Amino acid sequence: MNFSDTFPGFFPDNGIPWRAWDAHVLSITIPGFILCIFFLVLGIRFRNNKKAANITVFCLGLLLLSTELYKQICRNMMRGMQFGEYAFEIFPWQICSIPMFISLLMPLFRRRGRDTLFMFMGVYSMMGGFFALFANQQGLFGWGDVGIYVQTILWHVVLLWLGFFSLGYLSIGKYGYKRNMRVCLYSYGLLVVFSGIAQFINWLIPNVYGINSAQAMNTNMWYISMYYPSPVFVLKDIWASGPNGWIWAYLLYMVVLGLGNIIFINIYYFIYHGYSKFRFRRKLRTHSMLINDAKY
Repeated sequence: MNFSDTFPGFFPDNGIPWRAWDAHVLSITIPGFILCIFFLVLGIRFRNNKKAANITVFCLGLLLLSTELYKQICRNMMRGMQFGEYAFEIFPWQICSIPMFISLLMPLFRRRGRDTLFMFMGVYSMMGGFFALFANQQGLFGWGDVGIYVQTILWHVVLLWLGFFSLGYLSIGKYGYKRNMRVCLYSYGLLVVFSGIAQFINWLIPNVYGINSAQAMNTNMWYISMYYPSPVFVLKDIWASGPNGWIWAYLLYMVVLGLGNIIFINIYYFIYHGYSKFRFRRKLRTHSMLINDAKY
């Protein structure tokens, strides 16, 4: 990334970026991973308490929003943007950004669509958090500002919290398989709609401001832009394969996300379902032993 020399950041790293899984990262991720279990259990407990579930996801959304505001202000100043200007490369409509909007708006959804939104967060928040932290963590440390390093690590940890809470809230495995797959399909439909909005932004901003303008440069929502190359492995090679490479990269990306949705939900369903059966049989065995003991 190219930064403006006019502002080095609120907390400049002085040319020494964080490294993947160094002590700074572990100080945030280890407590964060432990809290994932807490949020999973909390989601299960709040399944029949919509008010408590709304408050929980709304508070997590506020946490995401507060850290995002820091990133937006700092990054735009580093890019040398003046009052009234904006660097659209950090516009918060990446796939990892959408859970922030969903969690903030969740209290408005009383019944219709709640399970679909929770499924979206349960799958794609989880995917986004895991992929960023475990597959591309070093790529998070090119900003030049320690504050943004903290923000981006915390952001993806909170995505995991939202994901675990959502899966617990949905209690996948407790209900019928068809019901869960139907909600899974709805969440994928929502993903397609959100990706369409992302592509519209990718097309609109360069055409309004100019492909090489400072404001439009690297506007690449979901990394599927038709103007700027994708940094995602495999997709970047497809994108560069020809003038229509971005279309094939986009389609492949959507297929992979859809398959990931189905595979992830099936794994969680059968683990939860198997665990529930094990607990039920254990209770029956304990109950039978108590009855036999009472006879004697």
